[in-house]
Amino acid sequence: MIYANAAGTSWPKPAPVVAAAHEALLADPRGNADRYRQGHAAVRRFFGIPESAAERLLLAPSCTAALAVAIADLVWEEGDVVVTSSLEHHALARPVQKLVWERGVVHAQAPYSPGAPIDLEFVEALLKAGGVKLVAVTGASNVTGERLPVVELAALAHAHGALLLLDAAQLAGVTPVDVTALGVDLLTFAGHKAMQGPLGIGGLWAAPHVRFTCPTATCEVGGVDGGRSSPFPGFCDLGSVNFPALAGLAAAVAWLGERSPEERARPVVLAERLHHQLAQRPGCRVLGGAGPRTATVSMLLDRLPVARAQAHFAERGLVVGGGAPGAPMARAGARRGARPGRARRRALRADGARSTGRARRLRAGQLRPAQPAGRRRRRARGRRRPGLSASAPRAPTCCPAASWPSSPSAPSCRARSRSPCPSGRARPCACC
Repeated sequence: MIYANAAGTSWPKPAPVVAAAHEALLADPRGNADRYRQGHAAVRRFFGIPESAAERLLLAPSCTAALAVAIADLVWEEGDVVVTSSLEHHALARPVQKLVWERGVVHAQAPYSPGAPIDLEFVEALLKAGGVKLVAVTGASNVTGERLPVVELAALAHAHGALLLLDAAQLAGVTPVDVTALGVDLLTFAGHKAMQGPLGIGGLWAAPHVRFTCPTATCEVGGVDGGRSSPFPGFCDLGSVNFPALAGLAAAVAWLGERSPEERARPVVLAERLHHQLAQRPGCRVLGGAGPRTATVSMLLDRLPVARAQAHFAERGLVVGGGAPGAPMARAGARRGARPGRARRRALRADGARSTGRARRLRAGQLRPAQPAGRRRRRARGRRRPGLSASAPRAPTCCPAASWPSSPSAPSCRARSRSPCPSGRARPCACC
């Protein structure tokens, strides 16, 4: 058997990782506190987290759990803008979509084209328009393998008062991920991919200046009032730490630290060779473009339906990932990205800009909600703001009694006046 699905889960695990996890399963539970401290310290050092900010590193059952808490527990107001790429995994896209539905947050997706996984000019235009609270991106696509310019995105975000969240699930273990060098404000990671750890371990780190608002944990002895707010999530908010998985992850980062740069780069070098050779084959289209990459390669075969591909290769002793691997937007964008202009226009349309004029207004920061996915709606009375995610509710025009609904189906503002926003803010609220 040839295993070629490391972007999903690395296998086989290094022998020290298996041994450490097995030993932790059998170990005396009275030593769990010491094992936790040792594992936590190993992960902290791997990501270059200063010891002074060690308490801001929380271990979680997965990167998905870490993303859900990181995004939901930030301090949000109606009309705040979240910018993402068009390559995001569902684990990042889902909590952002909930913000759109439930809190009136605006979601803007930056266009994708092969070789340019995120449009930096688009991101900069939105940041200059104001109102962007968070730029949340994957470090690399799990579909195309293309790496995003994290350092440049962090610099842009910070220049305009926004935070940068990095989903490092596909990046950690492939290339060094140092929170200080990259300039990220929030980091999430998965231990079971290129980090070589077992399943069931991930984490969240947030810089000391990042503010949260969380229901206070009630799992401590004595408990506290559950109605109070905590400035930072705790271990109860992310779930119990998997001690055997943490022990395996600590062994994995030690094992990676012993590899030479050439050894660690070998999977990427092999993937580049495979990418080049597949691109020469008739009837085979490799997704993505030139530029920095991970070891992930995705392709489409003219004579093999995607739905059949995984079983087809398994019958021949090759384990691959098939279908839409947790990032359907990325796969759809990569498939139709035959030429950059086309991919760019479609990415804009997916986020609500149905014409070049509306695309220009989107870039200028005049945001309107997009049409629901799968069907078109007639333009409602009053002005609308592009930039909300595809299934966002229609934002009504402003009135003194306006409040964002708790569910997408129950808008509470019925007025249609074009009077100034009653909130008195320089930037209009979400219902304007």
